[in-house]
Amino acid sequence: MNFNSDNAPRQGRRPGVRNRLAHGFLVDLHKEWQAHGAEVLKIMRVERPVEFAKLVAGTLPREFNITHDTEIEALTDDQLDDLVVRIRALRTGGAGAQSAGDQGGEDAAGPVIN
Repeated sequence: MNFNSDNAPRQGRRPGVRNRLAHGFLVDLHKEWQAHGAEVLKIMRVERPVEFAKLVAGTLPREFNITHDTEIEALTDDQLDDLVVRIRALRTGGAGAQSAGDQGGEDAAGPVIN
């Protein structure tokens, strides 16, 4: 007798059963979460704060990629030096907040930093 896909012995569950089971579980879990999730979190926060903190920490990504876009990166070394001088003068309340580099056609307020 030759074996083919029609008469081959089967072991285990049929293909797709695990996926259907997982899908059904996730659908049921989602329904429960929609109905009671917020209340459960409030109770957990009050009655089991350590587990609540672990839950929160477990949902955060392990690494944060922090990016920032500032105009400082585009400044030349001379412009950065002038900026440092102005910031120091402002911190000390000095009148020398405007450096000689500002007289070269730049705005008197200097570069805008966001």
